[in-house]
Amino acid sequence: MRNYIQNFFLLISLAISIIIATLIYDKINFTPSIKISENFPQSTYVLNNYHYLNEILRYFIFIFFPSITYIFFLVKNKNFQIPTLKKDLNLNNNKKEQSESNLALLFLIFLIFFINFYLYKFPLTKGYWDGLHYGQYLTPGENYFHYKTFWKDTFITMGWGYEFLIPILSEKIFNSNTIGNAFSVRIILTLLTQLILILFAYNFSFKQKLPKNLKNLIFLILTLGIFNLANFYQGIFVFREIPLIIFLICIWFFVNHKNIGFSLIVLGLFSCLSVIWGLDRGAYFNASLLLFIFFLLINKQFKNFFLVSLYIFIGWAMFYSIVGGVEFNHFLNNSQYTYLNTEHINGTIHPSPFSSDADSSRATKNLLLITLSAILTLKFCFNKNSNLSLSNKVFFIFLFFLALITYKTGLGLSDRAHMRVGLAFCLFYFVLLFSIQLGLFFKEQNFYITRANILNSFLVFFLIGIVCFYLFKRGGIINPNKFNIFELSKLENELFLSKEDINKYNTLRNEFKDDECIQSLVFDASIPYMISKPSCNKFYYPFSIAGPDIQKEYINLLIELKTNRVLIRKNYDFGKKLNLFNYRKKLKLIFQFLDREYKIDKEIGEYLILRKSS
Repeated sequence: MRNYIQNFFLLISLAISIIIATLIYDKINFTPSIKISENFPQSTYVLNNYHYLNEILRYFIFIFFPSITYIFFLVKNKNFQIPTLKKDLNLNNNKKEQSESNLALLFLIFLIFFINFYLYKFPLTKGYWDGLHYGQYLTPGENYFHYKTFWKDTFITMGWGYEFLIPILSEKIFNSNTIGNAFSVRIILTLLTQLILILFAYNFSFKQKLPKNLKNLIFLILTLGIFNLANFYQGIFVFREIPLIIFLICIWFFVNHKNIGFSLIVLGLFSCLSVIWGLDRGAYFNASLLLFIFFLLINKQFKNFFLVSLYIFIGWAMFYSIVGGVEFNHFLNNSQYTYLNTEHINGTIHPSPFSSDADSSRATKNLLLITLSAILTLKFCFNKNSNLSLSNKVFFIFLFFLALITYKTGLGLSDRAHMRVGLAFCLFYFVLLFSIQLGLFFKEQNFYITRANILNSFLVFFLIGIVCFYLFKRGGIINPNKFNIFELSKLENELFLSKEDINKYNTLRNEFKDDECIQSLVFDASIPYMISKPSCNKFYYPFSIAGPDIQKEYINLLIELKTNRVLIRKNYDFGKKLNLFNYRKKLKLIFQFLDREYKIDKEIGEYLILRKSS
C-alpha cells in the first residue's frame, strides 16, 4: 500500500513539474544581438526578434524539471546510485549459456531484409522535381568530377558523406552519375544502415543473461522495430546515422569487455570520420565521445583514456596528410562557418508544447517522449534496485544522451520531417528498453519454454506480413510507375522531370554550352548538374550563403575567377512562394555588387543572365 501511495505522489509531482516547465517555456525569450540582426536580417529568428539559443534553453528546461523531480524521489528513498565502470558481477557466468546464439535466425532475418531490398520499388512521380534538395548530392559530384577536389571547390552544407559519397558511389557502381543511379545508391545505403542495426541488435540480444528462446524473442522485437524505423518508405533512421550507430556498437562492446582495443580505435578514428561524413552527425558523435572520455576519467580508466585520445589525434592527422593543407583549411573554414551560422541560415522556431502553434501537437509529443526517456533512464540506470545489469545500465545512459542531443535536428529546423528524424534515437531507445524488459519479465514468470517458441514463430510470420504489406501497399511491386534499383539505373534523367523542367534545362544547356562553368544564384541547386557544367565557384547552393563575411568571399571569387555571367531569377524574391525570405535582402552585399558591376544580358523564361559590364 505504501508503494502505491509513493507512486501516486510521484506521478502527481511529475505532472506538476511538466506543467511548471511548460509555463516557463515561453518565458525564455532572449532577443538577438544588434550584430546578429544586422548580419542576418532575413533569418527567421531575427524577423521574429528571437535568439536561436532560446531553443536549447527551452528544451533542456522542459526535460530538467521532471528529471530533477525523479532524482529527488530516488534520493529520498535512498535508491539513487551512479553506475561505475567495474567488473559487472551480474553478468552471466555460465559460459555455455553466454555463448549461445542463433545464426540460423540471423540468416533468416538477413534473407527477409534482402528480399525486401530486391523487391522494393522506388516511386517515380513524373513532374515532381526537388532541385533544391536533390541538387545537394548531384551538383557536388559534377564539381568533383571536373575539379578533382572536395572542399576547395564546393562549399559543403551537410557533409562529404551526403554530397560526395552518393555521386562517387553512383559512378563506381553504375559507371554514371544519373538521377536514377543516385537514388539507387541511397537505397543501398539505407540497406547498409538496416544491416548494421540488425548486427547490433543480434549482439545486444545474445549478450543478455537470458535463456536462448528469450534472446531470440528480444532479437525479433528489435528486428521489427528496426524495419519500421529504417525502412525504404518513410524511415526516420537514415544512412546519415551510420557513425552514431557505430558509436553505440563500440560502447556496447566496451561495456561488455569485448574487443575493447578495437572499440577504442574506432571511436578515436571516427572523431574525424564522423565530421567528414556529416557535419551535424559529426557534432553529435563528438559530443557523445566527450561524454565517454569523461566517463573514462571519473572511473580512472587512464590507459583507455590515453588510447582513445591517441587515436583521435591519429585520425585527424591522417585526414590532414591525405587531403593536404589546402583542402584541410577549406574543410575547417567550411565546417566552422556552418556550425556557427546554420541556425541563422535555415533555422525555424520550434513550436511551444501544449499551444496553438502550428505542429504543436507533434512538438509536444516529441518533448514528452524525450522526457519519458530521461525518467526511464533514471529509473533503470540510476536506481540501485534496477533489474538491469551494469553493462546495460551504462549502455542505456549513452543511448539516452544520444537521443537527447540528436533532437537538435528537430529544434534547429522544426518542420515535420526534421522533427521526425530528430526523434529516431529516442524511439530506438524505447524499442531496446521494451525488448529487454519484456525478456526479463518473461524470465521471472518462467515464460520461456514452449510458449516462447510459439511467440517467436508468430513474430517471424508477423515480420514477413509487415514486409509484404509494405511491398504491396506502399512499395507497389506490381506498379508500372515504380522501379527497383536495377531498373532505376537504366532510366534517363528526363523521366524524372516535367516537360517544363526539360525545356528549361535544355534552354540553359544550349545557352551555356560554350562556357566552362556556370555561376548560378538561383534556388534550384541542381542546375549545374542538369546542364553538365560545374559551378564556377564553390557556392553552388545559394541557400547556404548568409552573413557579410561569406558574401564578401562570394564577391571576391566572382572577381578572382573573372566570372562574366551570373544566372539569377527575374524575381529576386524567388523563395517567396515557399514562404522563405527575400533573397535580395538576405544577399544584400552580393546584389549590390551585381547591380554595380553587371547588367542584364538575356532573359530566359523565369531567369535572367547578368553579364559583367566591363
